Amino acid sequence: MAEDNELNREIAVTLLEEQGAAITTAENGREAVELFQNAPQGTFDAVLMDVVMPEMNGLEATRAIRAFEHCPPEAASPLSP
Repeated sequence: MAEDNELNREIAVTLLEEQGAAITTAENGREAVELFQNAPQGTFDAVLMDVVMPEMNGLEATRAIRAFEHCPPEAASPLSP
């Protein structure tokens, strides 16, 4: 999950972990792309992405992640509040 706002990130992680999800977080789109790129194939079932973030916004990061061969097109989703 990529979210630049620390409080929003903490709340989302808490809610998702309560539902049994294992969460990896990034503070911006560039970090999310790097995490996905360096992870073994199959590490992530989904990528949740804030739209407005510094360095690389969520739409740019989603496009970059979807460009990787091991990423199914529905795996990365930009979200906006």
